[in-house]
Amino acid sequence: MVAEDGIYLLKTKSLNRSWNGTLVCEASNSLGSMRSTSNIVIKSE
Repeated sequence: MVAEDGIYLLKTKSLNRSWNGTLVCEASNSLGSMRSTSNIVIKSE
């Protein structure tokens, strides 16, 4: 995932419309945990 001008981009080499949906990222360690969700919409160019 890359941040560009305040927008986070998920870059992949290949994808298809089956990727549409919610992406969930979870991380945890001894200090706590975080969870972030993003809506993924695949559009053709």
